[in-house]
Amino acid sequence: MKNKKTIIIIGVILLIVLISVSGSSTKTQLTLGEYKGIEIEATETKVTNKDVEDAMMKSIAEKQEPVKVTKRDVKKEDITNINFIGKVDGVAFEGGSAENVELIIGSGTFIPGFEEQLIGMKIGKTKDIKVKFPDSYPNNPDLEGVEATFTVTLNSIFEKKTPEKVTDAMIKEISTAHNSVKEYREFIRQGLIAEAEKSDQEVKENAIWPKIVDNTKISSLSSKKINYYQDLFQLNYEKTAQAYNVTLSEFITSYMGSNQEEFNKQKVESATKSTTDYAIAEEIAKIENITLSEKEYKDYISANELDSEQQKQYGESIKDELLYKKVIDFVLDNAKITIKEK
Repeated sequence: MKNKKTIIIIGVILLIVLISVSGSSTKTQLTLGEYKGIEIEATETKVTNKDVEDAMMKSIAEKQEPVKVTKRDVKKEDITNINFIGKVDGVAFEGGSAENVELIIGSGTFIPGFEEQLIGMKIGKTKDIKVKFPDSYPNNPDLEGVEATFTVTLNSIFEKKTPEKVTDAMIKEISTAHNSVKEYREFIRQGLIAEAEKSDQEVKENAIWPKIVDNTKISSLSSKKINYYQDLFQLNYEKTAQAYNVTLSEFITSYMGSNQEEFNKQKVESATKSTTDYAIAEEIAKIENITLSEKEYKDYISANELDSEQQKQYGESIKDELLYKKVIDFVLDNAKITIKEK
């Protein structure tokens, strides 16, 4: 017959085993479906000479000193200087009045409907503008959904004019990296091409990846990975709240117009999607011998100047994303893509 000490030891071992089994994290289990030869439609953006010329002239105009306007009314993209007094039910409210405020018409700086009503105003004139504050207005929750009247006086108008002729000397004044119109034009062209390629790539990715996810049978997802991405989601919003000098709870309520329950729901959904996408990508990578080298990871860290603390916090997610991008390139290379005119 076993003595009491032996029975206690066996009991402790069984308890440890039970705890380790019941507390073990769920592992990802999935079965890939079709991921090669998938048919998608995509766009291919062509950058024309006109696109380049328009973008170059706009870029040059933005770098010019504003010129004062005296003989016309306000139009979109003008730089105006205004005074205003905001009232609700005829009573001025706190923070609703200011003088000599610079406002670019069409910038979306003020609440919807405000800037549009300044178009057509004459310098020195005053008018009442009726607006309604958004239903979510973090700057002052008391004004959410409230109708208000702003008495606005237009002090002055400035505009940035596009030069009739662009010279090498002008380019040297606005850019230290370029010495001629030809160089600057090519710089603009390459920038537009890069933007177009990025946009086209996103269209393809958004077209093909949901199909691959739909073709995959997922039995379970790693609870450890989901927890990691939930923590990362929380960390990112905590840092954002800190930048606004408020608590996370205050940020969720005032700046997101949400609540803790909805925030937690978004956190779970985001973490689940990330875990799903990266798990599928990892499985494809294993089958197709797609790997992420340490050099590729370190090059990314170096290019983005991430310190040791940031690497500790984001290292795993960076590796997941870099491998995912390589898998995306692979499945697109093996897809049947029909290009549609944009």
